[in-house]
Amino acid sequence: MWEDILGRLRKLSKEQLIYIIEQYRNVTRRMSDTLVRESQGYNSSKACDDIRDCLQDCDFIRTHELATYVDMKLGKISGEEYRDIVLREDAD
Repeated sequence: MWEDILGRLRKLSKEQLIYIIEQYRNVTRRMSDTLVRESQGYNSSKACDDIRDCLQDCDFIRTHELATYVDMKLGKISGEEYRDIVLREDAD
């Protein structure tokens, strides 16, 4: 699995890699903020839910069409175009 992800990452452009890095940086910042709030009395169960949500936000890294997904997020292709590509890939 990790070899597949690494292979897809190696095929990305600099712009696509920067997008992914920014997404991970935002997620780690959100998790850090959640942990600080939890240490200040924020509900632990809610903090776990918030961190779980953060991790799910990064799950896009597993998609087989990673470059296409990032292009969609960057606005280079529409959501419909992304869906068509993914559905075509699933049909193959």
